[in-house]
Parts: sequence; structure tokens; C-alpha cells
Amino acid sequence: MEGLVDLKGGLALPLAAVTLALSLEARGFVMEPATDGRLHVRPPQNPAGGIPAVLSAEDRAAIHKWKPHLLAILAYEIRE
Repeated sequence: MEGLVDLKGGLALPLAAVTLALSLEARGFVMEPATDGRLHVRPPQNPAGGIPAVLSAEDRAAIHKWKPHLLAILAYEIRE
């Protein structure tokens, strides 16, 4: 998956990072930046069907790879 996504306000991000963020959100995971630059990815509080959500090895590798971009998404604010 290649290419960039241009967000309103001028932020350009790799498509893979945006897709990862949307996938995590769709599965109920919550991403939060820590004050020390780390990224916390928490599972949903009440998963659908009562089955706990778990990050796969592929999820973890992608989070590690795209961490700076995921943090940029979390910090992003549209300036009108």
C-alpha cells in the first residue's frame, strides 16, 4: 500500500498509516499519546460479542513502523 493522504489543513501522511489508524479505531482500540513520546494502544472496554480484542503480531509490527505517523494523527488539529 503506497501513496500519501492529504488531510484538510495540509498534513500529508502515508496511506498505510492512515489505514492502520482507521482499522484500529474500527476494531475499538483506543490510541493515546504518552507524555514521554510513547504510544498507548488500548483494547476496547466492552468488545463486541464479549470476545476480547487482541493486537496481532502484524498489528504490533505496523504500530511500531508507523508510530510517528500515528502520533501525528493524534496531535493533528484542523486550522481554519
